[in-house]
Amino acid sequence: MDYNLLNVVTSKSEFAAMFLLRKKKYHGTNKEIAKKWRDCVVSELNWTKSENQVGAKDGEAGGYYVQAQGFPRRGYMKPTKPHEGAARSARAAREKIASDLAHDLGLPLPPAVLATRSDTPPGCEATVVVTLVMYPAQHYWEQVKAQALPEGPGGLALASVYSQCSPMLPFNTWVRQMDHGDHPNNIIWGYDPQNLADSQLIFLDYSYSLGHDNSWNGDGWKQITWSPFPQALQTHMDDDKLIEAAARIAGYDPKRVDEIVRRIPDNYLDGAQKDNIVTSLIGRMPLVMRAMEQNLAEGRSGG
Repeated sequence: MDYNLLNVVTSKSEFAAMFLLRKKKYHGTNKEIAKKWRDCVVSELNWTKSENQVGAKDGEAGGYYVQAQGFPRRGYMKPTKPHEGAARSARAAREKIASDLAHDLGLPLPPAVLATRSDTPPGCEATVVVTLVMYPAQHYWEQVKAQALPEGPGGLALASVYSQCSPMLPFNTWVRQMDHGDHPNNIIWGYDPQNLADSQLIFLDYSYSLGHDNSWNGDGWKQITWSPFPQALQTHMDDDKLIEAAARIAGYDPKRVDEIVRRIPDNYLDGAQKDNIVTSLIGRMPLVMRAMEQNLAEGRSGG
């Protein structure tokens, strides 16, 4: 399977072209690469813009597909747009931290590594993050949510896929990701057309999480509320999975939080922000369960 030929499938012709162009041998599973990238902080590869930009969404931070010699898969590099508060926002570092935490908890965020942009235009950041393109075909959430669940086995299967996302609500609440309501592009359904059993919803874009807006300054991190979550996923929420994930977060080793955050180089995230993120994440770990239980008792309010 050539994952470098990924398309966001929007037509039968694109789908056919994807199969015709598949030529290179694929090495390494998502799981294997995820483990390597969890252990790596800054990539030594020279990432350059890929010619194939089909399906790339130019969001607030900007971004595009990239490739590197010797690596058989594509990645997605961001941020690529200028930002006045770049040092304070530390968007690349927040993506990497969220990805590493999710990996440890077994949650569906793409693997991420920090990188240095070699063609940095004036006003843009050289400190970027590259996330792995995990599947050769994918649909953005705006396409997925538009599909009504059919009656019968097909609808039940999709409802099951939705319910598998339940652990993401406590995770998003923990890291304060506030942009996973019904945002059209921040969740994707990825799959392998040659093995449809290899499929999952993947959660993207954690650039503006982890108190980026100063909301965690002082005792602000103690304010914890249910993060926005797509209504379709709430409708098929598995409360047991949600509570189990909250328990995993509460029991997560604080030393791992410290390790993940403090190993980020200072030019990506300064020391004061590291202190704030570590304190806030560790302090919020037991609070997530309380927020989940309270909202379940009152009726789901995220979305």
